[in-house]
Amino acid sequence: MSEDRDPIEQLDEMAALPPDDPRRVAFERTPRGRAMLAAYLGFLSPGQLPAEAGRAEARDRLQALLAHELGLEAPPAASAAPPSRDTSPRPRARSAWRRAFGRPALAFAALLIVAGALWLVLDRARPRTESMRGHRVDGTGRANAEIVPNPPRVIGGGAVELTWSAVTDADRYEVTLLGGDLADLGVLPAVATPRLVIAPGALPAGLHSGERVLWQVTARHGSATLAESAPAPIQLP
Repeated sequence: MSEDRDPIEQLDEMAALPPDDPRRVAFERTPRGRAMLAAYLGFLSPGQLPAEAGRAEARDRLQALLAHELGLEAPPAASAAPPSRDTSPRPRARSAWRRAFGRPALAFAALLIVAGALWLVLDRARPRTESMRGHRVDGTGRANAEIVPNPPRVIGGGAVELTWSAVTDADRYEVTLLGGDLADLGVLPAVATPRLVIAPGALPAGLHSGERVLWQVTARHGSATLAESAPAPIQLP
């Protein structure tokens, strides 16, 4: 994977390479690159749709949503009735649409952005009796615990110290590193107290010093998950 290019900019190139090509092998060696390429290949070849899937309508709704998010004019709906003969072309809007969605990788990136925004909207609208990120929920649906991550702190030797609020009954805490798409990049060794020091050179395979990722704490007791923090940013030592 090129160090000076974002992985999503390389998806078109990597998807066109054979699986045993050294460039693709190197790209897939990192958890983030492997996960993004697998999702992108699935995006390009989604498989057979069921007859009742409503493909044309779904495509129209997605294109309209993407156009709205990016400030473009949506193309004519494929499922709509033919426009009247009086329709005048809008070359600038159409060229902008083609520039934005002419390449599959750009369309895939836009889809990730919109999907993330929809997830946030739906998560906020979800009834609070469900398990909430950053909280512990008991049998009555009441949140009775919360993990609050503190800002990472650089300490001696260039190590990074992570701390967070303690959770009652937790016998260990696990810190997971996530990519910008929330894909798992690796799990750090579990600790018994709400503090973890990441030393330079002690990163999970595929991660590099100076890389910006997200970190998330999970409190556990035996096999039970007690609470989970919201993802927070960190620059790796």
